[in-house]
Amino acid sequence: MQTAGLPDLDALANAILQLETEIPTDINWVLRIDGHIDRCPINNARFLSNWGLSAARAISVA
Repeated sequence: MQTAGLPDLDALANAILQLETEIPTDINWVLRIDGHIDRCPINNARFLSNWGLSAARAISVA
């Protein structure tokens, strides 16, 4: 796991927590996390496809 992005994720988490306090309680909202990749196909021992890499990225953020 790379840790270079952790400060940015911490800042995002804090912003989401702040936003949550501003959303009226009668609004049923959902946070969606997507993983993204480029167009270059991947196929290695860890990820058989770009879909697997994309999913792993989203899961690691969640």
